[in-house]
Amino acid sequence: MSLFTHPAVVLFMKPGMKLMRELKFPAKMTLMAVVLLLPLSWLTAQALWSAHGDLQATRTEAEGVPLIGLTLDVVVQTQKHRGLVNRSLAGDTAADAALADTRAALKSASQALNSRLLTQPGSGLLAPWQPIHRVLSQLADGDVPRDAAASFRLHSEQVSALRELLARSAESSGLLLEPESTPFHLMHLAVEPLVPWSESLGQLRGRGAALLRRGQIDPVEAGELVAQMRLLEHTSATAQQMVQALGRSGEAAPPGFAQALALSKSFADRTQALVATGSGGGHTADYFESGTQAIEAVVGVGRASSKRLQTLLDERAQRLQRIWLMALAAGIAAVFGVAYLTLVFFRTSFGAVRVLQGSVAQLAAGDFATRIRLRGTDELSVVGQSLDAMTGRISEMVSDIRSNSSIVAQAGSRLAEDTKALSERTESQASSLEQTSASVQEISAAVRRSAQGSEAAAQMAARMSRVAEQGGQSIQSAVASMQDIQASSKRVNDIVGVIEGIAFQTNILALNAAVEAARAGEQGRGFAVVASEVRSLAQRSSSSAREIKSLIGASSGHVETGVVQIAGASRTFEEIVAGIREMADSVRAIHTSTTEQSSGLAQIAQAVQHIDELTQQNAQMVDSALHSSSQLSERAAKLAQAVASFRLRQGSADEALALVHKGVQLYAAQGQAALATITDPASGLADRDMYVFAFDRQGIYRAFAGKPERVGTAVRDNPGVDGDKLVRDAFEQAARGGGWVDYDFANPQTGAVDLKTSYVEPVRDDLIVGCGIYKSRGSAAAGQAALHRGQRDEQKKHLVGVTKRAAAPA
Repeated sequence: MSLFTHPAVVLFMKPGMKLMRELKFPAKMTLMAVVLLLPLSWLTAQALWSAHGDLQATRTEAEGVPLIGLTLDVVVQTQKHRGLVNRSLAGDTAADAALADTRAALKSASQALNSRLLTQPGSGLLAPWQPIHRVLSQLADGDVPRDAAASFRLHSEQVSALRELLARSAESSGLLLEPESTPFHLMHLAVEPLVPWSESLGQLRGRGAALLRRGQIDPVEAGELVAQMRLLEHTSATAQQMVQALGRSGEAAPPGFAQALALSKSFADRTQALVATGSGGGHTADYFESGTQAIEAVVGVGRASSKRLQTLLDERAQRLQRIWLMALAAGIAAVFGVAYLTLVFFRTSFGAVRVLQGSVAQLAAGDFATRIRLRGTDELSVVGQSLDAMTGRISEMVSDIRSNSSIVAQAGSRLAEDTKALSERTESQASSLEQTSASVQEISAAVRRSAQGSEAAAQMAARMSRVAEQGGQSIQSAVASMQDIQASSKRVNDIVGVIEGIAFQTNILALNAAVEAARAGEQGRGFAVVASEVRSLAQRSSSSAREIKSLIGASSGHVETGVVQIAGASRTFEEIVAGIREMADSVRAIHTSTTEQSSGLAQIAQAVQHIDELTQQNAQMVDSALHSSSQLSERAAKLAQAVASFRLRQGSADEALALVHKGVQLYAAQGQAALATITDPASGLADRDMYVFAFDRQGIYRAFAGKPERVGTAVRDNPGVDGDKLVRDAFEQAARGGGWVDYDFANPQTGAVDLKTSYVEPVRDDLIVGCGIYKSRGSAAAGQAALHRGQRDEQKKHLVGVTKRAAAPA
């Protein structure tokens, strides 16, 4: 069981938790700040007050330390004045000069102490000081009793009063309540034993000097000196004990303390010797000076102790001052720090709460474009960052839903149009099938008639084949006769050639005979006549032979021509016979095929009738698909309308589509000048991560909304893009009148390569206008994009399947 779930703890925390639940955040912070600051302020004030009290006490003690030194000076001068007055009253004129100096010193010391006390009216020392000051002033002015004993008593009374004043000054300054050991022992040494020590020395100095001056010592005076020496030993021992205690506290003995002890002991020994001899005779001035040296050494110890005490108190005052200032600074810093941290915590926490509250309100209002920016790593910042990431993811999801619904609505519209066209084609196909069925039946009847005709044609072709074979045989006989005639013509032609040769030889012989007859003269005239006749006959024979040869040659040519023609006719007739034979075979094959076709056409008629029934069913399915696609388009439109009220961080397909239509309308209205208008950042064609662009078939940007520097660059220059494929796919969609193109693109916001889809429309044969949206940011969005692509592929497959089933019979 956890501590906070324990029943007692739950019961204890219940009132506070109820109060905190009912208070607003500022009230909570104010309550916690008051609960924290009030005790902290009180504790800080108490610490400062305590530190200030210690500081004031130390300062008061430090103010009392100078009184110790001044009082000791007055005591010393009073004691010295007492001794010198006693010497003077005893008739020691050597003391007069020193007495005058001492009176001046006494007056100066008393005036210094009086001035100091006047600056400290709150010490309460003026009242007891005034009577002492009056007496000391009289003594310093020389108004002293003429009786040595009275003078000694008066001086001693002032010394006692000064000792009491010294104690009261230590009491009023708080030195008697000193909490630290070293300053306490120094104060105690300066206040308690030194004045009695110096007074004992002064008493011995005065009494001893007087006895030395008188030259004799009675037992009573000797006893007084011994008692005073015992008191000297006691006071010096007390001082020595205090110095030892001072050493145990870590402080060294005051400078000159050992010398003061030595001088005091030496002076006591000298006095002891004086008492032991019982008579004077010593040098009074030396004795007095020896006592004075011892007293001054003791007073020097007091001054050193006071000086050291003053140093320690000043150091402690400075230390306490620093402590007080540090406590004040720490207190102020603590209070201010708590107040500052409370204020800063209030500002940051309340500011973060207000930011979260405002962001949640905007999210509740459907504004997902708001970014929650909380700096820091605390819990509220982590909550803000998580809420911002959740808002971004929801914005992506809504953008995908919006884009997909827009694309589905558009695809549904196209699917409805295609289904409607398919329905019309199916109805036309059904009508055509009815006509085809009737035509097939007519063809079947015609084929049956053709089968009957083909059978008669087959019989006729068989008869024609037999006749043609008989004619071929006759042609072969004619060819053989013509070949014989051709051989006879060649033989006659050879005979005529022989006759023509004989005629030519006879003509030559007749010519030779005529020549010989002419040579013979009258004897050969008759022979010449005969030769002339023979020559004439020979010439006529030669001419006749040539004519016969010509006729025979012509007849031979005709015979050859006839032979060639008859041979050609024979070959032709052979081909005709072969063709008639093949025709007879073909007619028989046609008869067989026609019979088979007649049987097949009967089956085709049945199949066409079945196809007609399937076509009617397909028409019903197409009508159902048309209704479903219309419902799909309507539901997608309703879904797009439902999420259209959300304001997103990124663009959606419907917004990209609207921007493309706006760009196309601009180009239709302005022509080429619209490219500059599209590129203008003030055109409104760049929104969040969407921007309208235009590029040609070479993939060169001709317009780029909001980024004039991109005009003239290539699509392939974009990181993470297969520019050539994108241009090719874009113009393929443009050739269909426009459509969506999917491609990878480096997201400038995240730096990651995301799936992007752009809608493109042609404005010229070589120029398209488009606008894209990001479809994925991370694995979840990539999964949604893959799911979208799978649904789109399934829709395409469904449409293609319906189309194929409808078009298959045709």
